[in-house]
Amino acid sequence: MKAAGLHDLAWRSRTRWRAWALLAACALAASGVLAWAQHRVDQRLQLLVDRRPAPSSAPSMPTAAADPLAGIDKAGLERVEGELRMLNRDWPGLLAAIVPQDRHTRLLSLDVNPASGNVIVTGQAPGHAAVSAYVMELNNSSLIQEVRLLRIEGLGGSMVFEVSAQWR
Repeated sequence: MKAAGLHDLAWRSRTRWRAWALLAACALAASGVLAWAQHRVDQRLQLLVDRRPAPSSAPSMPTAAADPLAGIDKAGLERVEGELRMLNRDWPGLLAAIVPQDRHTRLLSLDVNPASGNVIVTGQAPGHAAVSAYVMELNNSSLIQEVRLLRIEGLGGSMVFEVSAQWR
């Protein structure tokens, strides 16, 4: 057997035209398969569009407008009217009247019954004078009447109070 010489061990570049031809053939086949798949998807979508019924030119409207309250009895109608009255009350005005003008007086809770108009406010103020000023502020409001101080107690250097009022 012939001994390998230094010339035989050296790397030589060979033209790999067969590898390039095989790569080009595979790329061409893959692009053909993808084009065929896209064509089939387009055909199926077109069939779905063709099968869908065409929308009518104008939506169908009932000939006579039905009364939405026709099936409600008198008690139900009164409940609906009561709910509408509660929704249409002056909520922004009430909140503007209840929020204290003094920045040191804070509201802790607000309980409003819109049906009866009863309002209960729980708050915290720095002292008796601030509580009294807040109660007078509520009493002078045009939206609130019958203001009563229900509870006042000292808690850690400040006063916690509860006021009841009637919303007009």
